Amino acid sequence: MCSIFCSLDLLSGLQDQFSKLRSTTVSSNGVPYDYYSIMHYSAYAFSRNGSPTITPIDRGVSPRSLGQREGLSNRDYQHVASLYCNQSTWDSNSLSLI
Repeated sequence: MCSIFCSLDLLSGLQDQFSKLRSTTVSSNGVPYDYYSIMHYSAYAFSRNGSPTITPIDRGVSPRSLGQREGLSNRDYQHVASLYCNQSTWDSNSLSLI
């Protein structure tokens, strides 16, 4: 299921930033989609006219929260741990090393 809607009203030459990739190309390592990731583009990223380019499908998520730069989200921590830590050495619920 798609988690975001992307507008096509983008600055010229930046459309490839919104290409949909196949699940065989990328992996979330079981971590759910993260609207609050520090890596997420803002709702207005690459906008040609100031209109939103990314709209969350989940109506409970504010477009203003996309692209936050306050720090890593809980799911950012989970994803990093899934990539770099042995599964037996971290607790996915508390996000702390055991």
